[in-house]
Amino acid sequence: MWTTGQYAPRLSVGGKGSSGGGLPGVLRRKPQDARILGPLDCDRLVPVSLSPAKRTYLAGTAFLVAFLLVGCTASPLAYPHFWDTKVKPNDIDMLGSYKFLKSSGSFGYGHGYQGNRDITVTLHADHTATLLGMPDIETDKYQVRCVYSGPGVWKLDDYGDPDGGEWHVMIETKQSADSPKKTWGPCTGWSMLLLSRHPPYRLYQVIGDPDNDTGLEFGRAQP
Repeated sequence: MWTTGQYAPRLSVGGKGSSGGGLPGVLRRKPQDARILGPLDCDRLVPVSLSPAKRTYLAGTAFLVAFLLVGCTASPLAYPHFWDTKVKPNDIDMLGSYKFLKSSGSFGYGHGYQGNRDITVTLHADHTATLLGMPDIETDKYQVRCVYSGPGVWKLDDYGDPDGGEWHVMIETKQSADSPKKTWGPCTGWSMLLLSRHPPYRLYQVIGDPDNDTGLEFGRAQP
């Protein structure tokens, strides 16, 4: 190490033609470095003080870089959030009507879902459901293939996730539920992601790839 008042060494290889001579491969300091770097006084080094705004900016930038490095394409604000429920809710807390609240994503139009917004899903205590104006949306061009209004059934499902990371409300039409042979098709079933940590819950229907953060959100209607 160099002592206080010396100049930082330049990474130049010693030997013939290098400042001060010396053995090949030995790092030497060149005199002209003093004009560029100036004296390095280790006793006068002080920590850099950053304002709260700069610290927040740097922390946000570091988070964004780390997020991009992991190769994930999903928005950090996409559903489900880390605070959404990881525990199966009580059936009684799910009962009631859920009305269309808002859409997320462009739906291929650049300005969100443009279909019928008068959509209601009502969950009853006997695990039957009533659907009004429920669309089935094709996930390639985001076109509405059909709209269903009528009876259905519902259940809570985590799809066998061993970590219990997400809970869904699975809704199926009454006709499909009564059929001995399942033939899933347009307007036969919908999966709703459960949002919030406690009641009243919200429902979110993912449309297409979850990484695209495109879907329909439903809020609990006042009784």
